[in-house]
Amino acid sequence: QSAMVILDPYNGDVVGLVGGVGDKREQGSLVFNRATQALRSPGSSFKPVASYAPAIEYQIVTPDTKINDSKNVKLTGTTWLPYNYDRTWDGVVTIRTALKKSINTVAAQLVDKLSVNTCFEFVTVNCGFTTLDPEIDCTYSSMALGEMGGGVTVKEMAAAYSMFVNSGIHTDARLYTHICDREDNLIYDNPSRQNVAISEKTAFWMTDMLQDVVSSGGGYEAYLGFMPCGGKTGTSSDNKDRWFCGITPYYVAATWIGYDQPATINSYYNPAALIWKSVMTEVLDGYEYKTFNRPDDIWLMPIPGVEEVDYTIIGVDENGKEIYSETLTGCEEEEIEVEAPKITDYELIGPEKQTIILSKTEKNIVRFQYKYIGVKPTDPTPTPTPTPTPTR
Repeated sequence: QSAMVILDPYNGDVVGLVGGVGDKREQGSLVFNRATQALRSPGSSFKPVASYAPAIEYQIVTPDTKINDSKNVKLTGTTWLPYNYDRTWDGVVTIRTALKKSINTVAAQLVDKLSVNTCFEFVTVNCGFTTLDPEIDCTYSSMALGEMGGGVTVKEMAAAYSMFVNSGIHTDARLYTHICDREDNLIYDNPSRQNVAISEKTAFWMTDMLQDVVSSGGGYEAYLGFMPCGGKTGTSSDNKDRWFCGITPYYVAATWIGYDQPATINSYYNPAALIWKSVMTEVLDGYEYKTFNRPDDIWLMPIPGVEEVDYTIIGVDENGKEIYSETLTGCEEEEIEVEAPKITDYELIGPEKQTIILSKTEKNIVRFQYKYIGVKPTDPTPTPTPTPTPTR
């Protein structure tokens, strides 16, 4: 199944909505609408809203701040730390790179620095999410990774992304503007409901980073080419929900793919991103090229973040001769557990792991000793001297 909402971010008007696959006429009226009623986990498409935007807004980080992506990271408010999707770590990276690569450990650290309660308040008050339950969704996994106990709707996700395009102003999604009677008398008015969610500066830098995600990051499948765009993919646990929430200077749109009874989606590609690109290519056909809003003042006070520190893993033989060397990067005062490398023809002597606390003032060296177990060369068998042939 699938659902999609296309929204005008400047007034909240829903200009396109799909609530499910199939012909509605065959199912009848008042059928279940997956765009407005289904509650699903948004996965990493929630990161820009719940962790990155508030972290920049509350001056915790800037796009250039360095942060450590490592399995050795320790959070202050919990013992939990998520794995990255590919089970690898990139070391010290910028916030921009972390969003582009959707690094889970960085999102968790941002939530930790902000506090879970701050993130939950931000998404419910500033961004208008009404479906979240504080009892089950005010958690690290919900705020950092979008892994909800309940879930959010496609319509809410589209509205949340409106703040990035509309200079930081969040606009509720509305399906109608007013109701009149048969004589055109106004019975009910449904005005645009807006609130300032983030500053113009934060909106600009979030939009700038979201464009990187699409042009050279994990959202490349949604790249339009003919019109500026940005966005973020999302995948819930076991690939049960696939999302893409995207922005353009004219519209924002959120797309969800999944099963009504959650089940794994076996697809190497992100079908939500592919659908988003296909639909928005047609929607924006004929529109004049336009750039995102840029405020007069985009300067952010620099926040450098962690200090990078190199450390070297060295392997020596029984005579102290160096047979292996590798230099890696961590951050100052980080405690790192180093595993001895495997070296062909050598057997490790001593412990397989060592712990080091990185220091900026000392040489950071981890040394392992090995003994040679390969086949030692033997002396070649001497070639017999031929017996001279007697001469007559």
